[in-house]
Amino acid sequence: MAPTSAQIDLFGYSFALLTFLGGAIGFIKAGSIASIISASVSALLIAYGASLTSREYENAKMIFWVSLLLLGFFAKRYAGSRKVMPAGLMMILSLISVIRYGQRLYL
Repeated sequence: MAPTSAQIDLFGYSFALLTFLGGAIGFIKAGSIASIISASVSALLIAYGASLTSREYENAKMIFWVSLLLLGFFAKRYAGSRKVMPAGLMMILSLISVIRYGQRLYL
């Protein structure tokens, strides 16, 4: 059963926050400007997608496609490094997000 339109997408907002924090940590630890910029843009798009799904349950296109892009990016990084942090964690979170929001769009 689909939730009512008044429910906040806590998973989406949490995913956006974790994405931003990962980029911030990458910036602090390695001085990576690319990490903070890409994480900020991704987190803003995910948060926007979460706001859309909070208003309308089936409106998950934005967050689905951003999550799919992140899944591809971090799966490639994980395959090359085999490091759980951050590539493995972000790959798993992105996969969960793709499954979660893909069900809303295609089932």
